[in-house]
Amino acid sequence: MPMENLEKSKDTRRVLRLRNLQNLLDILLQRGEVARVELSQLTGLTKTTITSLVKDLIDKGIVKEKDPILNKMGVGRNIIPLKIKKDAVYTIGIKFQRHHLSGLLINTHGEILYKKNGPVYKDTTPQKVINMLFDIIDDILIDNKSRRVSAIGIGMPGPLDTVGGIVMNPPYLSGWKDVPLAEIISGRYKIPVWIENDANCASLAEKWYGGARELNTFLFVLLSDGIGGGVIRNGELYKSPKNYEIEVGHIVLRYKDKVGFLEDFCRFDLIDDPLSLIDDKGFLDMLYLIGEAIATMANIIGPEKIFIGGKMAVLGDVILKPIKERLDKYSFGRNTDIPVEISRIYKDAISIGAATHAMRKYIIRKMAGDIE
Repeated sequence: MPMENLEKSKDTRRVLRLRNLQNLLDILLQRGEVARVELSQLTGLTKTTITSLVKDLIDKGIVKEKDPILNKMGVGRNIIPLKIKKDAVYTIGIKFQRHHLSGLLINTHGEILYKKNGPVYKDTTPQKVINMLFDIIDDILIDNKSRRVSAIGIGMPGPLDTVGGIVMNPPYLSGWKDVPLAEIISGRYKIPVWIENDANCASLAEKWYGGARELNTFLFVLLSDGIGGGVIRNGELYKSPKNYEIEVGHIVLRYKDKVGFLEDFCRFDLIDDPLSLIDDKGFLDMLYLIGEAIATMANIIGPEKIFIGGKMAVLGDVILKPIKERLDKYSFGRNTDIPVEISRIYKDAISIGAATHAMRKYIIRKMAGDIE
């Protein structure tokens, strides 16, 4: 049974077991090597429960035991570290932006094994873009025949029905209304496909592989063709009960006597070369608006840190300074002096996050007996 349908299951013990397996999987993904006793301490689960869960992961070929480490305390057994097998699962991650597609292949350690860039395009009608998407996936599969790809993840602008795998009606993507993208891709390649909001994918990648590994609550702001935001809160990706995303780009602001969405005032999709904007006064105004929107988000969420990613992140301090200026001015109470930094993995954050998101989903479905 897919993880998203587990809430409807009457088998509460099974649901709880799969939740615990997901928790263990995430700890192993983020920490690399962890002993059973550490897993017990980190999760609060009993040693007996941990032993049973680990056995399931080993039996399914997901986790392996490493050579024992001498117990420095001099009492009890030697410590046996656990590690996710590097070749347990290979997944494809797709970065789907308004006018550009790219893809990559990763293993379970998050290592990029192959990258493929697609063309820049203006015609965004579904069939045109899907055909280009097929070309990218085909090339990745053909050039990696020795590796069995188990799942595909696609990070793209919303709004999305991520449970049904449906692209609902993203702004500035002509014809993309209720397109069953996951079903279309899965039908061609006969492997599971998951779609997720691009900013959410980037925030997940930052949590697993970037500068947020030790953070519990942070905000990732994606400045790409559009403006998006992903929130990790208490270590988990924030999702509303209606599966609604954090729409930073649709915060309502007033600019030059006009009221509108932030994203409508900052049309980054019309910008081919961010470096050409460095001395542009209008661009500085955009950054001030973004800083004000981020301050609004920070006052609601109370993040430990804020990360900036997307194609505009190439400008580094040029965008950080005005954003930080407005954030400091409008932050409230304990939110003052929140660190803001450029994501270290911003170039690949969406595709890495999409691939790892699909990997986690795939492993849990495998553990549930949904997939052989």
